[in-house]
Amino acid sequence: MTAIEDLQKFRRRSEMDAAFKAGEVVRLSSGSYSDYSVRAVVRVVKDFDIEACAKSFVPPKDPRGYNRHGADEDNFVKALVAGGFVTEIECDECALDDLKFGGEP
Repeated sequence: MTAIEDLQKFRRRSEMDAAFKAGEVVRLSSGSYSDYSVRAVVRVVKDFDIEACAKSFVPPKDPRGYNRHGADEDNFVKALVAGGFVTEIECDECALDDLKFGGEP
C-alpha cells in the first residue's frame, strides 16, 4: 500500500455512510485548517446513525449566555457516551514534524 492509499483510509465521515457500526474506531473532529480540533477518539459500542443523533441533540444553554467555541461539539460527544453509543479511547499523539529524519541537521 502506498502512503497516499494509506492516507485515504482517513476520509471524512461526511464523505461516507453516516451509519456507524459497533467495533469501529472513529476520530470525532470539527473545524478545518487552523480551527481543526479532534474532539474525541471513540470506539462505537452499538450501531447508530450519527446524523440522526445530531438532529435529535439539543445543546444545553450556558446560564450566563456564554457560548465557548466548540462547546456544542463537546456536549454532543458527551451525549453519545451517555447514550451508550460510544466509549472514549485514551490515546497519545506523536507529532512527526518534531522528529529529525536521517540526513537532516
